[in-house]
Amino acid sequence: MSRVAKLPLNPDAKRIYWRLIAYAKPYWPMFLLGVVAAAALGGLWAGLGSSLLGFLSLNYFFTVPRHTFRVAHEEDVVALVVFLIVAGVVGWLFSRTLEARLRAERREREARLLGYLATKVLSGEPLDRVLDDFAGSLLEPLRLARCEIHARFGETEGRFALNRALQIPSRFNPRAQELGRSLRQKHADDEGVISEMLGMFRRDFVYTLEPPLLGEHPVDEFLFSTRSGFCEHYASAFAVVMRAAGIPTRIVTGYQGGEINALGNYLIVRQADAHAWTEVWLKDRGWVRVDPTFAVAPVRVDTGISAAVPRSDPLPLMVRTNFEFLRQARLTWDYMANSWNQWVLGYTPERQRGLLANAGVDDATWEKLTAILFVLAGIIVAMLTALALRQLKSRVRDPVKIAYLRYCDKLRRKGLTRGPAEGPVDYSRRVGQLRPDLTPAVAVITRLYVALRYGTETSATALVELQRRVRQFTA
Repeated sequence: MSRVAKLPLNPDAKRIYWRLIAYAKPYWPMFLLGVVAAAALGGLWAGLGSSLLGFLSLNYFFTVPRHTFRVAHEEDVVALVVFLIVAGVVGWLFSRTLEARLRAERREREARLLGYLATKVLSGEPLDRVLDDFAGSLLEPLRLARCEIHARFGETEGRFALNRALQIPSRFNPRAQELGRSLRQKHADDEGVISEMLGMFRRDFVYTLEPPLLGEHPVDEFLFSTRSGFCEHYASAFAVVMRAAGIPTRIVTGYQGGEINALGNYLIVRQADAHAWTEVWLKDRGWVRVDPTFAVAPVRVDTGISAAVPRSDPLPLMVRTNFEFLRQARLTWDYMANSWNQWVLGYTPERQRGLLANAGVDDATWEKLTAILFVLAGIIVAMLTALALRQLKSRVRDPVKIAYLRYCDKLRRKGLTRGPAEGPVDYSRRVGQLRPDLTPAVAVITRLYVALRYGTETSATALVELQRRVRQFTA
């Protein structure tokens, strides 16, 4: 029998241990709470300063000899040093946690404000009103008494840019240029010229995706002959006339409209949403957006292209919104495709880090990921092992069948193989016909096996007898 050696406990270590307990019970929680409070109010350095102050207070008020900074016992020095280390670590951890929380709250607040600003800008509201609303939303988060945001775009545009926005090819579209000059003679202010041109579009023009082909002077033919077209026709014609009237104008192309997919809460912008409009430069206002298409087909800007064009115009079937079933099918398919793009094709490292952050792993270094991978692999292996062991345990070994298979194997080695569909009684008869000398032993083994396997015999004596007969059987 092995002996267990009893190691004596060092008396000095025992004294230090009890001294630590004595310090911890009455004083440590109070001082540690002070460290936490200081870290919460003043940050890291306040927490560390509070730790040092607590260390000195414990030494001066509660360590013998009291009311002095001298320490009489070695174990008291150890206890004070332990307190200083614990208090410093607590203060550091609490301050870091508080800083991380404040940082996360600030980022969330900034994200909400930027999202609010983007939504307002995309809504098409006037910029001044958007900036006023945004300035009001900054008062409470930033604790401001007053906030004003002033923005002007293009008020001090350079001479070169303005001259460039007045250029017109002199050999083309003479009637459109003459129209612009006549409007300038009729109106002294730029707003009057713009208003009359938009009124002309509003009265006599049609929006369509199948306009007639235009010739050498496309703007003239569009304005005075065909009077039908889509956004590019109206934007280019408006720009030519405005430049001829002396108003700097430029064409802007992009996308207007879109469709909200409620399944994934995102905006679908298609090629059918492509749009062209203009910007005119007005004194003291800068570049001002003017959409001539809105004067012809307001529904194109408000609702979308599917509501603006006639049913006879070519438009993809899935873009039309008057077939609700097809619209829902299209939105469902787009949601599935977008999910595949986002979570499979677009599963970037940033998305991986975001997914890990949602799972509680904020700082996803390769060391942490390796550790998590090993832990998950260990859990999976343990679960599979437990399942396999359970299946092995639940699998009942049939000693009757094992004994009979051993008997059949002995006969097989002598050339008397049992057929796949041959029952034990038929097998014994065939063996008796081929080997009459084995008939008595075969008959006994077959009778015991049939009784135990298919009959009512369940006694252990019969099983032992079967096993003994199989062991003694020789062919």
